[in-house]
Amino acid sequence: MFSDPPTQSWQPDLTPSKMKWTCLLLLLLLDHPALFAQKNAAIQWKHEKLSISGNLQQEEFLALFPFTNIGNSTLIFDRVKTSCECTTIQFSKKNYAPGEDGVIAAKFIVGSLIGVQNKTLWVTYLDHMLPPSRLYLEIQLPMPLQLSPSRLTWRPEDPLQEKTIIAEVPEQEPDMALTKEIIHLSPPGEFAMRFQILVPGRKWKISLTPLDKKQA
Repeated sequence: MFSDPPTQSWQPDLTPSKMKWTCLLLLLLLDHPALFAQKNAAIQWKHEKLSISGNLQQEEFLALFPFTNIGNSTLIFDRVKTSCECTTIQFSKKNYAPGEDGVIAAKFIVGSLIGVQNKTLWVTYLDHMLPPSRLYLEIQLPMPLQLSPSRLTWRPEDPLQEKTIIAEVPEQEPDMALTKEIIHLSPPGEFAMRFQILVPGRKWKISLTPLDKKQA
């Protein structure tokens, strides 16, 4: 006949010396919670939205987005994507130690753009536990000329009569050398134009007559 296997049991050693070392180990662990902390990077931006403005002479703008790695591991940037080719990103390195400060610089090229421009930057990190950041940039570009009215329109039933726009340099801007030769009409060759200087360097009268009603 087979006999039952011997029963196995465990009973903690409660001798004073064993209990002393066990309690000491628990106290050490409780005093050092970092031993259980997960190593993660974390980023804190000084600002996530920035608004800048300039004058007509500026060809580019530089927007700065400072940040700090407030996590307990190295912060590593993956990429920064912009919403427009007119905006490029500059930063000296991609790795930042815990507590280290850094800055992302966004350079905006004006080109032919005018008025208020709103651009977005998407920032991603190699640590996929860190959610992407979204930064916002507003650039207020001055209008080179104030136009009144802002556009001319001829409806199909309208006669092909001359209409006029008054162009004026904004008060805070310097004088401008505007001539008939540098005015480009769209579509070209479809309008007769009369150009008159009202105030030299400041104000002009531009009169247009459509030559083909289809293009009006």
